[in-house]
Amino acid sequence: MKIFFTILLIISGSAFDLQANNTISDYFDKCRKIGNSDYATEMQIMKEFGNSDLLEILTPYYTDTVAFVRQQAYYLTYKKGLEQPDKAQSIVGCFVQKLNSEKDSGLRGTIIGYLQAFPVSAFEEEAKSVIATNLNNPNSPHFEDLVLLAGFIGTGNNELFQLSLTPNLSTLKKWNVSLALARLNSEDALKYCIDKVKKAPVNSGMVTYLLPDLIYTRKKEALDYCIELLYSDEKLCQTANPDISESILCAYPIIELIAPVIVDFPIQVNPSIGLDTDDYEKLLQTVRTWLTENQEYKIKTGNF
Repeated sequence: MKIFFTILLIISGSAFDLQANNTISDYFDKCRKIGNSDYATEMQIMKEFGNSDLLEILTPYYTDTVAFVRQQAYYLTYKKGLEQPDKAQSIVGCFVQKLNSEKDSGLRGTIIGYLQAFPVSAFEEEAKSVIATNLNNPNSPHFEDLVLLAGFIGTGNNELFQLSLTPNLSTLKKWNVSLALARLNSEDALKYCIDKVKKAPVNSGMVTYLLPDLIYTRKKEALDYCIELLYSDEKLCQTANPDISESILCAYPIIELIAPVIVDFPIQVNPSIGLDTDDYEKLLQTVRTWLTENQEYKIKTGNF
């Protein structure tokens, strides 16, 4: 009887694996032929391989000659990494290796973006070493984003310092190198970045494009400047609603920026809608009071 049930389990398991593999094969055949993805099938794949090693099954598609097929293989791998943190290190390792082999510039940018979404704990020393080595090629696609990735995971200090001394480095690359060095605890780089931002006029553009860069450094001096602006009662920013022309306090978008990176911050920000409140003035007062009483706040550094 035991032998019968053992055989039954083996047959059932084999049938499941065959069905799941057929689903993946059919999915990528369609991707290859029509250049479109199928969300319903993607969800089915994620469900069917909830307890399986999807990374191994997708391996043949990472080297497919069709860029869109590779793109979808990367996407499913990325989703699995977010869904199952215990697999994050192997998935990060896979993506890091693809930095050396992926020839499509757009997909290289996609890979770097995916890597930025994983916590720093998912990056093993080998992965950090590969990323640091990639910093020696400043002409590679999406190099500016790679620089920020390196600073985030704490690698490439020497390579980044040498880059900072490179003449004729583009403005964006120089800026991102400075940000990465600041995150890697360079006081000179941090001062340079803060001074640059302080020279910019306070408006929606400054809050949208420059303050996130300061916050990326995860340094208290940088966040302190953001918080200083949060106490201003001047209406210098524009609302995200295009139907409203009235200016608003820059404090509100600044709260959205700093809330996710400060430990025990008194409010939560909904990623899809921002500040979820019917009383903005009360919310602002709550935040200002908390910051006044918690000037030695702690900063989260485990995420990009």
